[in-house]
Amino acid sequence: MATGELSAQRPGYSLDALLASADNQPRAGALAARETSAAARLKLERASTYPDVTVGLNVGREGPGSARERLTTLTLSVPLPLFKRNSTGIGAAQTELTQVQIERQAAQRDARASVSSLWTRLASLEDRIRRLQESVLPALADNQQLSVKSQQAGQIGLLELIVVSRQSLDARRDLIDALADYQSTRIALELAAGWPQEGTQP
Repeated sequence: MATGELSAQRPGYSLDALLASADNQPRAGALAARETSAAARLKLERASTYPDVTVGLNVGREGPGSARERLTTLTLSVPLPLFKRNSTGIGAAQTELTQVQIERQAAQRDARASVSSLWTRLASLEDRIRRLQESVLPALADNQQLSVKSQQAGQIGLLELIVVSRQSLDARRDLIDALADYQSTRIALELAAGWPQEGTQP
């Protein structure tokens, strides 16, 4: 069984730091590497449309007996067709690059949206906890003390005192629920951003 005190201590990081961390997660790095690889493949496919020209140099002797002459020949080889379009290879490489770019942009957008949404929820829970701790619970505690004195003095009955005590207990339960929700939201936020759970900044 876990024990300890729940608190709503503000984390030591900013929204900008969390968004930057989300952009640098391993999944984002893997998608960026796939995009680089797909772009390189497209460049290679486009380069293959130019002819592969081969140049050769030959030195030798030709002719009968003592009349042989030394000859130097230069050869130039160009494959046919002279310019191949390679539309199939280029099309496949372009499609792969586009798909990876869309996937990377969608993953980045989703990660940033999740971090921003959880950050907003965390701030809302922090305000709710502060309001309960600073306004609602002290007022209910004062009301309960006055009700106890009034009941002892015979000014109110036991039923009214029970109602006031119930209101105070409900407020304490609301505070505990809000604190638990705050901690679970904080953990979800750090996981969505890829923030280290030990509390140290990356």
